[in-house]
Amino acid sequence: MQFMNLKKGQLKEYINKEKDDSALWLFHHIPKTAGSSLVVELSANRPPYINICIDYSPNISLSYEEKMQNVVESFLEEKTKSKVRSASGHLSVSHFDTIMSKCKRAKAFTYMRHPIKRIISEYNYSCSTAHPSYQIFKEKYPTFEDYINDASSVNKHAFYMFGSKDLSPDDAIWQMTQKYHFIGLQDYYSKSFIILSNMLWEGSLPKAKERVAQNTSNKNTVLSEEVMDKIIRDNALDMALFTAVSRVYERISDDIRSLEQASFPIII
Repeated sequence: MQFMNLKKGQLKEYINKEKDDSALWLFHHIPKTAGSSLVVELSANRPPYINICIDYSPNISLSYEEKMQNVVESFLEEKTKSKVRSASGHLSVSHFDTIMSKCKRAKAFTYMRHPIKRIISEYNYSCSTAHPSYQIFKEKYPTFEDYINDASSVNKHAFYMFGSKDLSPDDAIWQMTQKYHFIGLQDYYSKSFIILSNMLWEGSLPKAKERVAQNTSNKNTVLSEEVMDKIIRDNALDMALFTAVSRVYERISDDIRSLEQASFPIII
């Protein structure tokens, strides 16, 4: 039973099927989709947890790709020693596939976000001092329009998931269905979390989401209809993926409500 194929009335069966206390659940973290909040939850509720990330300290002898490869190799060694049960990282497709192929009991999940909201959040964060290369980023993209006009900014969901943006929507949805055991939505964070927490531990309500301080005048970005239409057109593949996942949540909305009421009844 796959998450993307769920129908009304199947959520409880799906959760019971996916429960596995010994499995390694790998969060394929697409930038600006529920990351910091969810990482805190994974670390607290499904330890041992590892954040698969590079050290941004200057090292002219190694490229980013080389650093990331070293981190992935170290993770695979640590995974065996510590019996890691959850992990996350901004992983390329090749690194993701390497981990999944070498961790036989691994199950992958990811989160998505409406492309307009995700792109705004990514731009604001990248302009802030929280981003290691914010000065370089701001020089390259002085305005939000400069950023969205760069082809590298579009269809980021598809790029992280498949390593390609040149897929038909149907093919991308099929690949996503095969690849991930669960797909959450930042836009429906509480609903997604109720499902995920019941699969990975005994279930809990989400804590208040952490927010990264953003030192940028673009924090409250207001877009014109023209700009929003452009983002939708340019990110048509990501929109197709987001819409497909949203429809799953629409189909099982009553199941999620019942699950939440059964797990966390309101005491009057």
